[in-house]
Amino acid sequence: MNDGLSEATLNREGGYSNDPIDRGGETNYGITKATLDSYQKKNGGLGEGGRAIEVKDLTQEQAKAIYKKEYYDERRIGNILDDNIAHQVFDLGVNHSPGAAGKMVQNAINSTIPGANLETDGVIGDKTIAALNNATPEQLKAINNAIVDQREAYYRRLVQQDPSQARFLNGWLNRARGFRQ
Repeated sequence: MNDGLSEATLNREGGYSNDPIDRGGETNYGITKATLDSYQKKNGGLGEGGRAIEVKDLTQEQAKAIYKKEYYDERRIGNILDDNIAHQVFDLGVNHSPGAAGKMVQNAINSTIPGANLETDGVIGDKTIAALNNATPEQLKAINNAIVDQREAYYRRLVQQDPSQARFLNGWLNRARGFRQ
């Protein structure tokens, strides 16, 4: 995995947060308690002697290991040839969820490439990767920006449904807009 990819996402996510208003709950470097617990159950604890650790104790290096396994390798980000799309899909997976990332990418492809007709199942599989890797530069730019548009719409809906999240909106929008080409 490109270290710049994980560093950029680490910087966007920041460190430990346990804001009771944030619907994302307790996180550290964008890793939620549920993600950390699941990772440690499958791969062994990250603490000394293989013991499980708490979210607040997660280090950057441990977060990078989780990013690589859960978001990069498992979601096949390395198979996406376009760096801009790969970076955004990776960031989407950490910020939203891997399934939401896959659906946004598939919706963007379907709205941009005539006849693509991908199933929007959220799985970044062979068909989704082939559609991205066979797209023209103009189509890739349109796909990328369509993903940004979907992210913005998602954040606005989230705030509309739960006004307590409004204080996070500008940061979320800036994060998404940072990928616009």
